[in-house]
Formats: sequence, structure tokens, C-alpha cells
Amino acid sequence: MDIDKINYFFTAAELCNFTKAAQKCQITQAAMSKYINSLETELECKLFYRNNKGCTLTEKGKAFYDKMQTLSAMYEDVKSDLRVTSGPRIRTGIEGEHHSIPEFQLFQANNPEIVFDISFGERDALVEDLGDGKLDVLLLLNIRPEGDDAQMKPFRTIDLPGEKECLICSETAMMRFGSVEGVIKSLPMITKTDDPAYHRYAKAGLKSRFGVDIGDIRTIDSIANQQLVVNLSKGFAIVPRFEIPEDSTFYIVPMDEVFMTALKLVYDPHHLSKEAKKLTSFIRKIFSAK
Repeated sequence: MDIDKINYFFTAAELCNFTKAAQKCQITQAAMSKYINSLETELECKLFYRNNKGCTLTEKGKAFYDKMQTLSAMYEDVKSDLRVTSGPRIRTGIEGEHHSIPEFQLFQANNPEIVFDISFGERDALVEDLGDGKLDVLLLLNIRPEGDDAQMKPFRTIDLPGEKECLICSETAMMRFGSVEGVIKSLPMITKTDDPAYHRYAKAGLKSRFGVDIGDIRTIDSIANQQLVVNLSKGFAIVPRFEIPEDSTFYIVPMDEVFMTALKLVYDPHHLSKEAKKLTSFIRKIFSAK
């Protein structure tokens, strides 16, 4: 059992729906189902009753939930104690999937004694953890979903420079549909995130850039599989330029500022650790020097 993934089980039990739980945990529905099935196989018992409306815990599932809540809390306490004694850290929550974060890499090169303690998660959950003091800083996608201004009001942010993105599809798809607009209307966008905020952002960006609506959005679990599906003319994707192999045969359309992998650093100025304060000062100094 991977105790770090037990939150998948907790979320499914609390939402009574595997699809909604997968979205909240930022994994695919298939990955959520596979995890629950493997957990039931390992425990040799059924944890959920499944039906068309969702799922509910069995009696054994309820017992497992209660006991694992206790064990999980103890595990988090142990991790917290170990972190306190293992040197200076910055507890960092990260939204989305990133190839590299140059600002963090430069900071760590200059401050090798400080370690980034990374947690990945959904935007709302990360912001809540920052407010509760469980995280020192957040690295969020620089988009503004509904209600974001109110949610961010207690915090301060630093906008980080973005990486321009490209639309990619296969040469075959371009020949079949005749234009980028035709590809967008006819094929699904293949993305690695289930985040509804990003999906709305992508739809609005493509509408602004090309004047057409996306036919469908499908999520996939990795960069390699995303590019395989696109290569097979089963969809198109919006990706940072660095993710595109030099020897690829994709039809590539550079995007303008409508699509950038822009990020923002978020922190609570009233509850900033010494290490996090050093990070925010370092990043502000880098940008003021440019």
C-alpha cells in the first residue's frame, strides 16, 4: 500500500464518486479506478458499492476509512517531525505539471542548504493549506478562475515569466482538415490535466486566437502518451516548446501571449518562514535586475 496515495481513497469515500474524486486529486478517472481496485485486491475485500450514480462505502470500507484516517494523521505527524530535524525547508504547493522551474533551480543553486518540500494538488486545496499554515508558498498557474480574486485577497503574489506554448497536431490531421481551425473543430484537445479551470482557460484562449470552439477535451496521463495520441491524428495539444522533441514530425503552430505557461508565486506575508522569506526576496531581486 502506498500511504502517500491513500488520499485518493479518502476523496472517493467523501465525494461518493470516482470521477469527481479523480478530478479533485488531479489524476485520470482510469487511474483512480485502478488504484481503488488494487487496494481492494490487496485487502481482499470490497471497499465500495458501485452504482450508476456513484459509490458508497461498504461496512468494511467504513472501518478501513476510520482506521486509515488515524494512521494517516500519525504518518503526517511523523513526516512533520522528521522535516523539522532534517534541515531548512520550504513547504511548496504546486499546481499543474512542469518540466522545470528556473527560478527555483537558481535559488537552490545559490542556497544549497535549503530544500523544497514539494506537494502537488488542486488549486483550491493548495490555497486552503497555505491559509492554514501547512504550506509556505504556492506555485500556481497564472490564470484567474471565477472567485480567484477573493480567494487570493489575504496573500501576496509574484508573477513569474511564462514559457510560450505551441499548438501541435499531426501533418496528416492538417492535410485532412485543411487548417488549424479545422483541426480544432474536428479533433479533441489532448491535455494532461483534469482541472476545469484550465479547460475553461484553454477554450477561451483558442476561441480568442482562432475564432473557433473546441470540439472536445480529453485528459491523458503523461507527456509521452499525449504526444502519441497527437501523432496518431486522434487529437491536438497545447504544449510548452521545450516538450516538443527536436526530431518530431508534428505540425507546430507557435502561440502568442494568449497561451503561455505563466506562473505566480503566492505567499502569506504574515506567516512567512525564514527560508520562504529568503526565496521571495531572491525572486524579486532577480526580476528587478532584469
